[in-house]
Amino acid sequence: MQLDRATTPPAPRPAAARSRPPAAPIAVATLLAPDERAAVDAAGSGVYRALHRTSLDELRADLARHAADALLVSAARCSPRDAVRMAALLREHPRVPLLAVVTQGDGVHPQSLLALGRSGVRTVVDTRHPGGWRILREAVAGADHGFTPAVACAEVRRRLPRAGDDCLAMLDLLFVAHPCLHTVRALAEQLGVHPGTLQSRFVRHGLPAAKRYVALGALVRAAVLLDDPRASLSTVSHKLDYSSPQAFGRHVRLQLGLPASEWRKRYDGEGMFARFCAELVDPYVEALSSFMPLSSPA
Repeated sequence: MQLDRATTPPAPRPAAARSRPPAAPIAVATLLAPDERAAVDAAGSGVYRALHRTSLDELRADLARHAADALLVSAARCSPRDAVRMAALLREHPRVPLLAVVTQGDGVHPQSLLALGRSGVRTVVDTRHPGGWRILREAVAGADHGFTPAVACAEVRRRLPRAGDDCLAMLDLLFVAHPCLHTVRALAEQLGVHPGTLQSRFVRHGLPAAKRYVALGALVRAAVLLDDPRASLSTVSHKLDYSSPQAFGRHVRLQLGLPASEWRKRYDGEGMFARFCAELVDPYVEALSSFMPLSSPA
């Protein structure tokens, strides 16, 4: 199988799609040789955050937790047996980009490159050539990651350029906290604030109720998981710690007035996030820009 070797930067993506504030770098789970990690870390500064793992099982766990936006593997680490398992992993998560890197380390056997191709890798970045590390940065940034929680966090920052760190951190938790947040109490515990105090701060600042932010944030996360056509409502309800699929269905109906099956047809992850912003962010830009959920206003 012929691989597309990344020797030139990928075509630019639309500005809205490729713009990522430094606060939300792309999370890349890696499977590298120990002596490759430092160089990969240095190359990713300001673009991606490497999550170094030692086995495919750890990569699978990252994807199951929705903790990684892309995978990066070392060509030197990929045996034919690994390629079979990587192919299975990609079948489980078809929207996650998988890239490979060739470094100055041990030589790469041609069979390893063929194995990578069979596993689903379409981009191999050879950093032994001039500009290779720059190309790696651009390949990761330009890969199609789909709509992910990290993208949601970055887009909130774009819409709220004057918001404080504690407000942005609170909004991030709605999309990335593990386990998924379902109550104001759970959000308050993450922030180290009493639940009653947190709720009263929302009210005093003229914002919608905190429980509405929590509820729609959970539905954004559910819709992102359901972007995978093989994911079921039952599986997603389990991943997001609902007590049962029926409880998840009741949550959808209560919040949006729709049966869960109809909601899934109407909203993908990006569409549900757009609903979140239209209701809870865009009309309250000024209020959120001065909102301090971790401290009382002066």
